[in-house]
Amino acid sequence: AHNAANTLYALARAVFSMSDAAREDCARPAAAAAHLAIAPAGLCIVCEGAARLAVAHDMAAQPGSSAGFYNPRMRLNRELCLSELKAALRPGPWRAQGGGGGGGEGLGAEGHPLRIFDAFASSGALAVRIALEVAPQCSRPLEVTAADIDAQCCDLAALNARSLNGLRVRRLHALVAPCDAADADAGAAATTEAGGASLAPRLASDPSGALELRVVCADARALVHLASPFEYAHLDPFGSCAQHLDGFAARAPHGGLISLTATDTSALYAHYPRVARRAYAATLERSDANWREAGVRVLCGALAVAAARHGKGMQPLHSCA
Repeated sequence: AHNAANTLYALARAVFSMSDAAREDCARPAAAAAHLAIAPAGLCIVCEGAARLAVAHDMAAQPGSSAGFYNPRMRLNRELCLSELKAALRPGPWRAQGGGGGGGEGLGAEGHPLRIFDAFASSGALAVRIALEVAPQCSRPLEVTAADIDAQCCDLAALNARSLNGLRVRRLHALVAPCDAADADAGAAATTEAGGASLAPRLASDPSGALELRVVCADARALVHLASPFEYAHLDPFGSCAQHLDGFAARAPHGGLISLTATDTSALYAHYPRVARRAYAATLERSDANWREAGVRVLCGALAVAAARHGKGMQPLHSCA
């Protein structure tokens, strides 16, 4: 089984590896260079799916070391996120009360735009791909929000969306991490939550057909409480998801989806049992032959407990470890 896992991992790397032709020096226009306070020599362009992204040359460096963090080995993870979102948008078992039609099929309820949240956007790879690859196939309007607590990452995500992929970008203020008004796009009113309304007016495509992406510089744990509930929320923090589960479980609407990517595998895979006990209240042993599955079960259990604290339940749909 271990050899089979290594073979699958090698195959995934071979399938999703980028050719040299897909990477080139980032020749950014002068306006973009003025908007982004990062040296052009520190960036390169990669192609992933329908998106072109300007990212740091040391793509797989530790998050936070520089703006433009991008891990090409996590493309498989992003493909899974896109696939699960497309599947959920099809008519299926998710039915919610409310909305204009008194309910709806697929993800969430009808009567308002489908709200999608990439809580740790970094260079914006997932959010941009959702806007490019999922939104055109959806019959309902989509509000795609990309958030990051690092202002430089937000600048880069906005640059990738607007300059490299032709998306309209709406820069939003947030009470928890206000950005400079000069950074906001012309005509994009910076708003905050008031009276249960969304952080911004309903997003829709402009007359030219360009789709829109909201970019917010804020702590995801606070933003999820400020904004209206998101039908689909993706969490991919650096390390454990544990500290984010309560907030996202509390704000998840009925029938909503929460996508978790946990990179604290040293704890979940029982390399550091004490950390697992502290973060997940779980006892894990490396001697367990099913240690990968045990890690996934612990993560699912942590979300189930967080949801139960807020009178909700959860159902795992798929996992990968």
